[in-house]
Order: sequence, then structure tokens, then C-alpha cells
Amino acid sequence: MPIDSTVYLRITLETHVGDWISGRLYRRYRGEPDRSKVEAGPLRGEGRFIIGVEIEKPAWARARTAAWLVGDTLRFGTSLVPDADSLELRRVSPDAPYPASVLDVVTPP
Repeated sequence: MPIDSTVYLRITLETHVGDWISGRLYRRYRGEPDRSKVEAGPLRGEGRFIIGVEIEKPAWARARTAAWLVGDTLRFGTSLVPDADSLELRRVSPDAPYPASVLDVVTPP
């Protein structure tokens, strides 16, 4: 998913017993790879989570957002992508091919 012309990201998530989630956020910031740890835990209520990630480039920052399940789709709040609508991640099988590249670029107004 392109964030702007210089930053792309991929998020991989793994679920664990007790509704805990772990994973990695892979980015390329101005051509340089960056990998961050993603951690999530359940919030009160069924299918709701708080997800956090620490990002090191261009300056260290911690992003946190709420997420909730809608069927097989995990919908994120907006703090992981400022000025954007919510992100949605759909569950796929482990052997699913990567989707085609996204050509739309998201930039602030």
C-alpha cells in the first residue's frame, strides 16, 4: 500500500491464544527498508483490539490505533495512516499470491 511516493508498507499479523496478535510492519522509507514490531491485544467487547507499532524513520514515533473485526476483515482506525480513511486487512490463506501493486497514492490535502 503506498502512503506517499516514498513510503510503502506491508503488515503481517499472526493471532495467538487469548486474542493476542503479533506481527511485523515492513516499510521502505525513501528506498531504505525498515521493519517494525506490531503488537495487539483485545479491548473490551468481542472482536475489538488495540494495535501498536514503533516506527524509527524519519523520526522515532509510536503509532497506536483501535481495530475491530467485520466478518473476516480487520478494520483499523486512522492513526496508522494520518489523514486517511480506515485501513482494512482481509484474511487470506497462507499460500495466497501477493496482490497486484496498488497504483493510487495517498497524500495529505
